[in-house]
Amino acid sequence: MTVRYLNSVATNSWFIFMKLLFRFAQFLYSDLRWRGSVYRYIWFDFLLFCGLYFLISLTYRFVMPDSIKRAFEAYCSFCKYYGEYIPVYFVLGFFVDIIVERWWDQFLNIPWPDEIAMSLGAYALGHSERVRMQRRTIMRYVNLSFVLAVLDMCSRAKLLFPNEFSLVSAGLATQEELLLYFQSAPFQLSACYVEPCLWAQDIVSQMRMEGSINSDRSVELLCKQIAEFRSGLGSILCYNLISVPLWRASGSLISAYLLTYFNIELPFLQVAILTVYSYTISSLFAWQFLDPNKSVMGDEVDLYVPIFGLLRFFFYMGWIKVAESLINPFGEDQDDFDIDKIMSYYIVDSMYEQVPPLSRGVVLEVMEQPESQRQNYMAKISRRASVLSNELFLGSLTNVNINARRRRGHCILVCTMFHPVCLRHLVRLGFFCRSKHIRLSPLADAFNYGPNNISIKDKKVAGLFGDDKLCEPDGFQASLDECFGNCHMLIHEAKNPNRKRIMVQVLDDLSDSLCRVADLADCIRALHPDEAYQRAANEVCLHVGNLVESLNTDVGLYDAAVRAVHAQTSSSSSPEAQTDLVDKRVLSLFVEDFEQSGVHLKDASDRQTFLKAASRNLELGVEFNRIANTPVTLSSTLLSSISNDVDWRPFSGKKLYSPYYEAPQQFLRALSYTLFFGPIEGQEYRLVELLEARDKMAKAAGKKSFLYRAVQQTSLAESPEGVEHFLTTLSTLLTQTATRTALSHLRKDLEPQQDRLRPWDIPFLIHQGQQCGGYERLQAFFSLGACMEGVSQLAHSLFGLRLEAEPALPGEVWHPDVVKVTAYTTESHVAMEGEEVHPWEVRYPIGPGVQVGTIYCDFFNRPGKLPTDCHYTVRGGRHTENTMFESHSPYQYPVVVLQLNLGPSPASSEDGTPALLTPGQVENLFHEWGHALHSVLGRTRYQHVTGTRCSTDLAELPSTLMEHFALDTRVTAQYARHFQTGEAPNSDEEMKALLYLNASRGYGESVEVMLQLVHSILDQRLHSDSPSKVLTPFQGIPSASPPSALLFENLLMEHCSPWLSTDLPSQLQHLPVATTHRFGHLCSYGGRYYSYLMARAAAGLIWHKGFAGDPWSSGFGRRYRDTLLRHGGERRPQEMLSRLLNEDEGTADMGHLAAGLCEDIAVREEAARIILARIGNASWNLVR
Repeated sequence: MTVRYLNSVATNSWFIFMKLLFRFAQFLYSDLRWRGSVYRYIWFDFLLFCGLYFLISLTYRFVMPDSIKRAFEAYCSFCKYYGEYIPVYFVLGFFVDIIVERWWDQFLNIPWPDEIAMSLGAYALGHSERVRMQRRTIMRYVNLSFVLAVLDMCSRAKLLFPNEFSLVSAGLATQEELLLYFQSAPFQLSACYVEPCLWAQDIVSQMRMEGSINSDRSVELLCKQIAEFRSGLGSILCYNLISVPLWRASGSLISAYLLTYFNIELPFLQVAILTVYSYTISSLFAWQFLDPNKSVMGDEVDLYVPIFGLLRFFFYMGWIKVAESLINPFGEDQDDFDIDKIMSYYIVDSMYEQVPPLSRGVVLEVMEQPESQRQNYMAKISRRASVLSNELFLGSLTNVNINARRRRGHCILVCTMFHPVCLRHLVRLGFFCRSKHIRLSPLADAFNYGPNNISIKDKKVAGLFGDDKLCEPDGFQASLDECFGNCHMLIHEAKNPNRKRIMVQVLDDLSDSLCRVADLADCIRALHPDEAYQRAANEVCLHVGNLVESLNTDVGLYDAAVRAVHAQTSSSSSPEAQTDLVDKRVLSLFVEDFEQSGVHLKDASDRQTFLKAASRNLELGVEFNRIANTPVTLSSTLLSSISNDVDWRPFSGKKLYSPYYEAPQQFLRALSYTLFFGPIEGQEYRLVELLEARDKMAKAAGKKSFLYRAVQQTSLAESPEGVEHFLTTLSTLLTQTATRTALSHLRKDLEPQQDRLRPWDIPFLIHQGQQCGGYERLQAFFSLGACMEGVSQLAHSLFGLRLEAEPALPGEVWHPDVVKVTAYTTESHVAMEGEEVHPWEVRYPIGPGVQVGTIYCDFFNRPGKLPTDCHYTVRGGRHTENTMFESHSPYQYPVVVLQLNLGPSPASSEDGTPALLTPGQVENLFHEWGHALHSVLGRTRYQHVTGTRCSTDLAELPSTLMEHFALDTRVTAQYARHFQTGEAPNSDEEMKALLYLNASRGYGESVEVMLQLVHSILDQRLHSDSPSKVLTPFQGIPSASPPSALLFENLLMEHCSPWLSTDLPSQLQHLPVATTHRFGHLCSYGGRYYSYLMARAAAGLIWHKGFAGDPWSSGFGRRYRDTLLRHGGERRPQEMLSRLLNEDEGTADMGHLAAGLCEDIAVREEAARIILARIGNASWNLVR
C-alpha cells in the first residue's frame, strides 16, 4: 500500500517543502514513513558510492607517486569528457515516464466488486436462507475469480493462499468446487479464473427463474457487471502475461500505447539500469578534484566533497530505484497495491436493506455489522504479509511448481511448434517423443523406474553408507575394533573424578559409539542379500550386545553416573553444577537404563536373581516369537476330525500362514481362523515362563510389577495408572459407537444373518466396505513414485524440507534397488518465538540449502528379504559440542533406512509398469516416512534421545499423524498422477472414487479399535502381576483352551459382548482356540502395546487442531516441527503436546486423549457412512 503523506501537506505554508524533503528524519518516530521514502531505496548505493569516491580520492592524494598521478589525471579528464555522452537524461526520463504511467493504469484497471454487491442488494430480493446464500455465493464466486486471476502474479495473494486448498480454509471455496475447478481445467491454464464468474452468472439466471430477481433487465445488468469485472481481470493479467518488444514499435505513438498496457521488455529495463550504473561508475573518476597546481582545465578549485556530483547521483539513482519499485505493483513494496484488502469485499448480506432511519440531522449513525470469521482470518494474515521484506517479492513464474502440478505447457507448444529451430529443440528434449510411461519428477522417477536412471558421475568405490571400512565384510571387524577402543577411553573418562566434561556428554558419546556400529550391523544383517555380510554383521551384533551387557552391569560406571546426578544439585565447582533441565533429564534416562539391568541392586542374591530372570526372558522371548510366526501344517487327522464327508486329501500337508479372511464363504473363514489360532504345543508353557521371568526381574529390581518397568515416567502415559485410565475411558466411550457400527452397518452384509459378529468376519466385512468405492480405477494414479512425490510435497510445505533422489556410489548400498534420498532445508530452521533455544543453535543456525539427513529406501520385494515394514536409525542426530569425535559440522545429521515391501523391482518389470500401491500400502509408506522425518527434523543435544529414540507412545505419534495426510482428498489431489499420462484424476467417477477413498478409511474403525483395545488390556493384565495370580481364576475351568486364551475371551466378552460372539460353528466347536499363542507383540512390546492407541489419540488431537482445515498449513507445520519433532525425548511428552495444542497440560490427560480419539473415530465413521450411501447413487453430483 502506498505511504500516505497528504495529511501532512493539507495546509500550504512556507516550510511545506521541508515536510516532504526531510521526511526521512521522522523515521525514528514512524518506521512506515522511512520505508516509504526515497532515502530507503538509495542509502546503500549512496554510501557505497561515497566510500569508493573518497577511497580513490585519498589514494590519489596521499598514496600515488607523481608518475601514476599524471596518468590518473589524464584518465579522469577522459571520463569527464566522454561520460557526458552517456544518454542518461533521455533513457532515464523515458523509462520513468513509462513505468509511472503503466503503474497508474494498472491501478485504474483493477476491478472492484462493490458495484456488483450494490446491484445484488437492489435487485435480488428476499430474506429466505436460500436467497441469502445465493447472494453471498455470487459475491464469493466473484472474489474467488479475482483471487485465482492474481494468484500467480501477486505475492500478497500467494502469502494468503499458498495453494488452492487454502482457499477452502479461508472460506472462498469448498472442496467440491475446487475439484470441479480442477476437472474443468486439467492443465491449470491461466484463463481458468473465468470459471467462478460463469458459476455466478448461472446463479443469477437461476434466481430469475425462481423469482428472486423480478425482471430480465436486472439479470442483464448483473450479468453485464460480472462480465465487466472479468474483463478488468483480463486487463490486469495482460500486464503479466504478454510482452511487446520495444524495438518493434519504437519511435511511434503506438509504442507508448503498447508499453503502457503490456509488460516492459527486459532488455529495455537492462538498458536503463546499465545507463545509470555505467554513468555512476565513470563519475567516480570524472568528479575527482585534481591538483590545481598542475593547471588541469576545470580543476582550479580543490574540494574534497563533490557536492553537485552527489546531488546528481541522488537524482539519477533515486529515479531508477523508484522506477524499479513500481515495475510490478503486485508485490510487497510500499508503493504496491494492497490487493489483500480488495479480496475481503465479498460480504453482501450485511448491507441488504440496512437503511438508517430518516432524520433532519446532518450526521447519520452508521451501524457496523460484525465481520465474519473469514474476514478476521484474512485480516490477520494480511497484517503479517504487509510487513514482510522485499525478499518475498516473487516474479510471475517463480512459484510455479511444475513437478507438483504435472502440467505440460501445451500453450507454449502451440506458439512454438511451427518454428523449425524450436521444433528441433523440443524433439531433442522429448516433448514430441512421449513414451508410454512419462516422467513425473526426478524423485518420483527414481522410485518408479529404478535408481539406475540417475547417472553416477563419481566412479569412486565406497563402503556401505559411505564408510570406506565397509567395502568388504571383513571391514566390520575394523569398525568393531574402533568401537571397542572408543568405549574403553570413554569408560575411563566417565570414571575419572577430575574429568572436564559433564557426565551426560561422556555417556552420550559412549552410546553413540555403540549405536553407530550396532544399529548399522542390525540393519545389514536383516537387509543385505550377501550371506558373508550377514554373518559379519551378526557377529558384530553379538559382540556389541555382550559389551552393552557388561557396561550395563558395570557398578563403577553406574556409581559415577549416580554421583553426577547428585552433583547437579550441589554448589560445588564440579562441571555437573552447570547443567540445565535437558542435561538432567537425559542423564536420568541413562541412570534408568542402567537400573533396567539391575546394576543398582546391592544384595548379591537379588542381582543374581535379576540376571537369571533377564537371561531367561531374552531366551523365551525369542523362542515364543519364533513359534508364534510359524505356519500351521494341515494334517489329515486334524482335518478328518472336522468332517468325514469331505475329501481333505488336496489340503493335507498344506501350510496356513494366516486365516483366510478374504474368503467369501463364512464357514471357510471360520475354519481357517480356528485352525490357525489353535493351541500350539508348549507355547502356553513358554508364555507362562516368560511372564514369570519378567515378574521376577521387576520385583528383584524393587518394582511393583513388570508394568512399572515397561511404562516409565518419561513416556506419554507416564505410569501404568495412566495407561489403565486411558484404556478404561476409551472402552467406556467407544462401546456405544462400536455397537452401532457392528450391528447397523457391518452385520447387514453377513449371509446368513447373525445376531452378533464373529472375530473372523470383521476383517472381511471392513475390507468389503472399503473396497466398494472403485479403487481399481484409481490404482494407476498411485504409483510408488507419485506417492513419494506426495511425501516430498508435504515435507516441503509443512517442514521446509526438500527431498532429492541422489546417486549412490558403487558399494554405498546393499542392493541396486535401494534409492538414496537426501533431505535439504529450504529455509532457515530456527526455533519458533517463545521456544527455548540452546546457545549452540544460536551460534550455528541452520540456513537454507543445508543437507540435514540421508534416507536409504529399500522398498521392493526380493527373495530372502524379511516381509516386515520398519525403519532403522543407523546414525542419530545431535549437537557436536564437546564430543569426543572430530566433526566438521556443528551438527551430526542422521542416517535412516526404511524397509517396506511394496511390489516387484522396476528392473524386473517387462513393460516398465511401476509399483502401484494399495490404500494400505500408501498409509504404510507415509507411516514409515513419519518416522524418518521425525529423525531428520530432530535437533536434540544428545543422540540418545533424538528422533524415534524416545518412549514408544511418543515415537509412534509422528508416524500415525502422517497416515492422516496419506489419503486425504486435498492431499491426493496434489500428488496422485497417472503413471502413463501424468494427469490427475479428473472424471466424475475418478473424483467420486477419490472422495470415497479418503472417507472409506473410517469404515468400521470403531470395531477395529475395540479389538486393538482388548489386546492392549490383555497385555496390561498379563504383566500386572505374576502369571500364577493372573491366570489362576481360569485354570479350573473345564475347557480345551489354555488359561491365557480363556482370559482373552473373558476380556472380549467384558468389553465387546453387545456386538461380538466367539461361538464357533457347530462343526468346529470341538476345536480349541488360543489366539494368545500367536500374539507375538507380547515379546517385543511387553506392557507397551497400548502405545499405538495412545499415539493415535494424540495424533488425532494434533490433526484437528492444525491440519484438518488445511493439511498444507505451513504455519502449523513449522510449529509442530519446532514444538514436538525437534526435541525428541529430551523433554516431557505431555508438556510438548500441551504447548503444541496451546492448552494447559490437562489437554494431554489420559481421559482427554481417549475422548479425542472417540470423537475422531465417530466423525470418520459418519463420513464413511454418508459417502458410502451416496456412492451408489447415479444422480450424486460432486457439487451441490
